[in-house]
Amino acid sequence: VNQLTRAARFVAEIGATRMWTDEEAALADGIAQRLTGQIPMMTDASLFDGLISAIGTLTALGADGAEAAVARLIALATPDGWPQSTIEGPRYRPEARVTDLTLGTAGVLLGATWAHHNGIERAAELAAHAAAALLAESEEHGEGLDWPFVPTRFLAAGEEDIRMPNLSHGLAG
Repeated sequence: VNQLTRAARFVAEIGATRMWTDEEAALADGIAQRLTGQIPMMTDASLFDGLISAIGTLTALGADGAEAAVARLIALATPDGWPQSTIEGPRYRPEARVTDLTLGTAGVLLGATWAHHNGIERAAELAAHAAAALLAESEEHGEGLDWPFVPTRFLAAGEEDIRMPNLSHGLAG
């Protein structure tokens, strides 16, 4: 998906400055068709290679198919977020969730926002679930709410949580 996304974003930028040539339009259509064909098998909810990327890519191209990505995210949702494959191994418990903007629940909320902005059906449903899951993971501190990169309940015994210094990974988010 990542190569498709890069090519699509490049073509979308061209389309923002002038009309596409026939070849560029054909490339955009081909990318959209290939990406929408992958959505039913996709399980990754990340911004880089997953369903959030599909929503952003398809809406940037003005192509159909983002509805399928939103529906797939709704189908994959669990009460506490979305399955992911990035956080694995001895530091984390099985079925760990991520609150991060690029890899986790905050990213799903971002994708739902893009979908809503583009009039995609069920975007509000996706946003409501992502917001509820994200707020449920918040931790109260003296200065307000905060989110760990991976909720502490998913850390293996003896592991410390990771606090990242920017919107993408938590604190400013």
